[in-house]
Amino acid sequence: MLYPFHLFQGANEQSNRKPTRGELIIGSEFLQQLIQLFEIKTIVAVGNTAQATLNFIGIASSKVRHPSYGGKTQFSKGIKAVSTG
Repeated sequence: MLYPFHLFQGANEQSNRKPTRGELIIGSEFLQQLIQLFEIKTIVAVGNTAQATLNFIGIASSKVRHPSYGGKTQFSKGIKAVSTG
């Protein structure tokens, strides 16, 4: 199953790519609405780009390693730490 907001390169749906500045700006509007709608209290940034975007729009977060490019183990440990801490 393909995640609806997963950014990929060309036709390769299994690849990853960094979002453009325009995509980040558009996405931040929806993110802020979701946080308010569901009264989300804990935000976890998955990777540096997510954390930088959240910082840019003034949303506090905990950061975990992005699982791509060999980061799966660190990602799992980070999620576990956030969920138990």
